[in-house]
Amino acid sequence: TYVLIALNVAIFVMRALSPQLDEQIFLWGANHPPDVLRSGEYYRLLSSMFLHASIYGLSGSLAPANFLHLFFNMYILYAVGTSLERLFGHVRFVLIYLLGGLAGSILSMLLGSYNSYSVGASGAVFAILGAEFVYLYHHRKLMGEAGRARRQSLLWFGVINLAFGLLSTIQG
Repeated sequence: TYVLIALNVAIFVMRALSPQLDEQIFLWGANHPPDVLRSGEYYRLLSSMFLHASIYGLSGSLAPANFLHLFFNMYILYAVGTSLERLFGHVRFVLIYLLGGLAGSILSMLLGSYNSYSVGASGAVFAILGAEFVYLYHHRKLMGEAGRARRQSLLWFGVINLAFGLLSTIQG
């Protein structure tokens, strides 16, 4: 969990060093269907989950509101990931994160505009939320009221994550 958060934040900070560097990293790693499907740049399906909405707006000026996309993804990853990683172990946790991010990238390609770019850890974060939700649901009799309350908070995390993902899409 901490390594994934550090990677996401470090890449965001590196991109924030200059608008030119930001654009280069974005164009190299963002999920872009033509580059994936025509040019065979399949790495984009994974690299895009470590990129987030830029700190720079379309005009090159600072757009600090875009930081919210990263902040909420990392907050949810921390809030849910720390306990889930202890429960599932490091390897299974990372597999859930990476496969969830990969599934999110594929869905973004299938459901988005063919020439659009997509970035963010939302697919991976939704996979983490889903994994804990399924675990708690499967053990609902054992977990009782505490498990029900935690499932409800996971649903709220999902709604918040979806809302901020959509907001960054609209503003990006």
